[in-house]
Amino acid sequence: MGYERTTNYTDVLRDDEWDDLAQLYEETEAAPDPEPIPAGEYYVHLLGGKLIRSNEKGTRGCRLTFEVAEGEYRGRRVWDTSWLTKDAMPTAKRKLAPLGIHSLDQLRESLPDNVFCKVKVVVRREDDGSLWNRVLTISDVVRRPNYSRTVDEDFKEETGRVRHTERGA
Repeated sequence: MGYERTTNYTDVLRDDEWDDLAQLYEETEAAPDPEPIPAGEYYVHLLGGKLIRSNEKGTRGCRLTFEVAEGEYRGRRVWDTSWLTKDAMPTAKRKLAPLGIHSLDQLRESLPDNVFCKVKVVVRREDDGSLWNRVLTISDVVRRPNYSRTVDEDFKEETGRVRHTERGA
């Protein structure tokens, strides 16, 4: 994934601000890579999905992005890829059906907004020892039409995570 610069920095920061920001960047240690969330069931917000092609073999798939909506891991994200091959198609259909996806043509369209569901997450270990999350099941799908992705800045300041709010609730 490349970085696409859409705005000139001078449109965002004055020169004196840029210098301060550059110094802060130089002095700051990078955060460690986050560990996967523990295995379990999580209530999540479906943020989106897209069709992908793997870099290694060119295998087609559908990648979904979920954000944990409740509990200790609120704000953490989990990604799931359903591969669209002959051998993996039954699993892809099992996972995508609860979201109302019953044909490949539906994957060309954008997913509905404000979809929440329960996902069962497991932790997998790669051959190199790295750990990652995998979604096994998707269930209890509901739409929450009054949900807003407006960030509660006080919560973010306090915890470093993002909390979203309900409109009209």
